[in-house]
Amino acid sequence: MVVVAILGIWGLGKTNDSSVKLNDDGIKPTQALAVIGRLMAENRSQVLLTLQHDPNGRYANLHDQPVEFHTKQIDANIAEISRQWDIYTKQVHTPALQSLADSFAEARMRYVKEGLLPAKEALLDGRFDDANMILLRQINPTYTAAAAKADALFKQQSEDAQLLVEAGEALYQTQLIWV
Repeated sequence: MVVVAILGIWGLGKTNDSSVKLNDDGIKPTQALAVIGRLMAENRSQVLLTLQHDPNGRYANLHDQPVEFHTKQIDANIAEISRQWDIYTKQVHTPALQSLADSFAEARMRYVKEGLLPAKEALLDGRFDDANMILLRQINPTYTAAAAKADALFKQQSEDAQLLVEAGEALYQTQLIWV
């Protein structure tokens, strides 16, 4: 009877460990990727909203905030994405995931350095036509490339989480046999 109780307590501890691992290695990184994806899309939207401030356009008088409202949001989003990326990369434990993460990080840097930052500079300088061309020629293609890399990360993350679930189920079945 004592042996069964000890095995039961051991099994509960292992089940708890499995749940913690699923949360830390599956859910938290996926949440960070979701935030990153949302903020990257929002940055593109901020550029589009800022383009509406063009004094030669029909919509400039409809905005009650300055251009800097949007450009500061772009900066804040870039900073938050970097923070979320730090959270994410702490949970990268496999070579396959590391390779995908490196590929995404490179694509994201291109999106920021070749697209967002030059567009932001053009918008702050009042060069709305230049910013629109940067949106079309740099931001949109680099965003699409980075989003594809993020999709690959999500897929791998999901597959890895499924392996954690299967390992937890196998542990449960083993515990049933012992108890």
